[in-house]
Amino acid sequence: MIRRVLFELLLFTLVFIGAALSFNYIQNKDHATRAVEGYNPTMGTAYWYLDGEKINRMQGYTVVLDTSLYRDSIVPLSSEKNVDILLPASIDTGADITYELRSFDGSNLIEEGDFRFSESLDELTHYTASLRMDMTEGVEYSFVIKASKSTGTIRFYTRVVRLPSDRCKDFIGYARSFSDSAYKGNAAANETASTTDAVLTYNVSGAGVDSMIDEATTEENTYIATSTDAMQGVHVADITSVFSSADASSAMYSSAFANKVSASGNPGYVTLGSSYEDVTYSGMKIDRLSEPEARVKEITEDSAIVELKYKAIAETEDGAATYAVSEYFTMEYNNGQAKIDVLDYRRYVSRDFNASGFDTLNNSINLGITADTSPQYITDDSNKRVAFVSGSSVWCVNMASHTYTSVYGTSLDEAEKERIPQEGYAIRLLSIDDEVMDFVVYGRINEGVREGQTGIALFEYTIEDSSLRELQFIPVNSSLDVLRLSVGRFCYYDRTNRCFYTLLGDQLLKIDIFSGEIEEVVKDIPASLVLVSKNMKCVAFPNNRDLTKVTSIRIINFETGKEIEKKEAGKSLALLGFVGKDIMYGVSEPDKVDREADGTPVFKFEKLCIVHSNGIGVKTYKKDNILISGIEFEDNSIYLDRVYVSEETGEETEAKPDYISYKPELSTGDVRVVSIRNEADNIETLIKFPDNVYVSQSNEELLTKVISSGIKNETKLQTASLDVKASYIYEPAGITGVSYSVGKAVQQVYDQGGFVVDAGGDTLYKEKTSKPYLTVAGTFDYRQVESEADTFAACNYMCILAAGLYADYDEVKAANDWEDSFRLYSNEVRGVNISGVKLDTAVGYLSDGSPFAAKMNDHYVLVVSYNSDFIRYYDPIEGEEQRVQRYAFQLRCEAAGNEFYSFVK
Repeated sequence: MIRRVLFELLLFTLVFIGAALSFNYIQNKDHATRAVEGYNPTMGTAYWYLDGEKINRMQGYTVVLDTSLYRDSIVPLSSEKNVDILLPASIDTGADITYELRSFDGSNLIEEGDFRFSESLDELTHYTASLRMDMTEGVEYSFVIKASKSTGTIRFYTRVVRLPSDRCKDFIGYARSFSDSAYKGNAAANETASTTDAVLTYNVSGAGVDSMIDEATTEENTYIATSTDAMQGVHVADITSVFSSADASSAMYSSAFANKVSASGNPGYVTLGSSYEDVTYSGMKIDRLSEPEARVKEITEDSAIVELKYKAIAETEDGAATYAVSEYFTMEYNNGQAKIDVLDYRRYVSRDFNASGFDTLNNSINLGITADTSPQYITDDSNKRVAFVSGSSVWCVNMASHTYTSVYGTSLDEAEKERIPQEGYAIRLLSIDDEVMDFVVYGRINEGVREGQTGIALFEYTIEDSSLRELQFIPVNSSLDVLRLSVGRFCYYDRTNRCFYTLLGDQLLKIDIFSGEIEEVVKDIPASLVLVSKNMKCVAFPNNRDLTKVTSIRIINFETGKEIEKKEAGKSLALLGFVGKDIMYGVSEPDKVDREADGTPVFKFEKLCIVHSNGIGVKTYKKDNILISGIEFEDNSIYLDRVYVSEETGEETEAKPDYISYKPELSTGDVRVVSIRNEADNIETLIKFPDNVYVSQSNEELLTKVISSGIKNETKLQTASLDVKASYIYEPAGITGVSYSVGKAVQQVYDQGGFVVDAGGDTLYKEKTSKPYLTVAGTFDYRQVESEADTFAACNYMCILAAGLYADYDEVKAANDWEDSFRLYSNEVRGVNISGVKLDTAVGYLSDGSPFAAKMNDHYVLVVSYNSDFIRYYDPIEGEEQRVQRYAFQLRCEAAGNEFYSFVK
């Protein structure tokens, strides 16, 4: 019975894909890839070869990359340190194939050597090598594969780490099984739904199953979802146990909560909080066009983050559509149950734009089911010319001539032929004016004469003749993740004066398009402290990187070319953010500025000011004898926490909260993004035009012509310097932000998933499940002190000993700084201030074997042991261990402000 059902599912899949591809061929048979010589990727990709499977797809670079925050992939090595790679045959022909083992940031060369040819495999060549140098266990290194010819060297980058053991193949196998199960569930649901006898709805809402379900379908679902062999659980994913099935029984939800969860209607973005219905593509008839390529993003002995990327195809009302799919799995091996637990799962789906995207019914450009429900788009003043980003491509539509063009990225045909989504770069749209559209591509350039270079490319596209020019290229040896934090936040092109502005590291640069000369408009202010308006035409920034010492705020309006400074004599200022197009800042007395335990500045403002970008005041909030102690933006209001200051005594007492309201920017009938539900009740994202602009059903696709700019269009190599004091926040898909508080960064990761690293790429925290019990008590000498003031130094000293380092207590006490004390004794162990996290998060450090100091009452204690019910800590004043209920200890820590300190190796 099972074989018959499997055969029927396979037949259904083959018939559907064949029909969809035939439809697309007929629809697009007259289309061709862009008729531009050299404007298709030629370099190919390399892979790591793991036990006969290619993983960790690597792009080639023609530059030496700064790898300090490059976390694209990693490979675990055993004690033998054997290396197996696959190179494109077009790259290795006549080339010397060598490798470099470097420190994580690439600055120190540890070992170099040659690869040995092994065999040819299709269009790839297998090479092997064995590393000679000892690698510190658990330490991550940068690994560079070099293919050198007389014409130049192409480099492929990854990371390696030596582990005593790993489950890399198990994690990859589980991720594939998990992904497969979603498509099997989709096929089963579609097959069942196509009969008149039964309809089976999978979700966590507790919806029942029709009593007339086909016995064979039930048998097949059971076969997919369960395993009687515990070890098979390592390889076979039971997604019904994660997302629940019809009986609302779930590892994620209690029955009470499960009844409140229902399909969101957007299978384009799925997490562990999604319904089974959304995970199985919620009524779409979809299947893969290519096998998923696996990339290991992070790995330890017992955990991993694995990425799967591939293309899929789905039946639509108009025929068929292709999709780029990226899935991310954060997994941990459960040794007690011999299975893999999924701690975090995210799926991003993006529909490839094609002619069926012109939606006359809704007078819109329909981007379909997609994870990006706020797509980038720009229009001209008439709203008849619009450019938008779909997936990794720029499209331009001219409503006046009923034409559309793939300006950059992939054309319609190319999108269908590509089996792996494009990556390595990102796009910023700038403006459309006078039939000319400007945009920026940053990261790795994937095609053309600059293929393999990294940097910032400014392009000009002329709509009338479909011509594309590169106006300026700024080489930068940084990875895409680094550039996202600066270029991705702000870039502006002044077409009149032919000047390009962008953030890069700790600088705001002005580049003259004709000469290529660079001017530093702002320097020594981290990009994260430069606030940018929504339309990227105005920036505001403080005059000091130390936010407790800011005395003025500078505002630049690039649209008008005006620059102003706001300051008040003898006052401290704090830039708070943009309120629509206006800027809000606070004013306080210098003695009303302090820092929290984690170093975060704390202000009590005497007044708040909102000003236009030209400096003219919009609103000032100031009340007699009142200080503003907290500010929260929500919807169209700003909520204020306040304290009352007695005129006679100066005593501060809590005052009634207040708020400031402001009017949002009203729609003026321009182009806007809307969402609709299709016939399957799934959400589709549309770029909707006003009533006076009509979307035609008949539109011609034009080919982009790349032409020379005729001007000098390259500057000298630039470096995006990183703030070494900052912590960098990653989700599985890549970097998401920067924080100057390790604790706040860690807590964000704990709540939302991801990990935190420092500027050198060293990991400060990874999301994980804590062990049920752990103790480090007795593994180092305790230090007793007599004064409460000395307990901080005592805990610092004991943590250094627990890290396996020798330390001198008097030196640690004299330093009086947690992080600096660790720097005295080691570069491989770092002290971290994780103040602001919850107790459970701090326990995660102890779960990794790192005790942590906690402030309790007026002194510090060192937590050395825990289980689900109790905490055990050493009190340096009492000179002995104390055992208390975990919840009671949590309350004491909260009363002291959740001030915690630990270390990482």
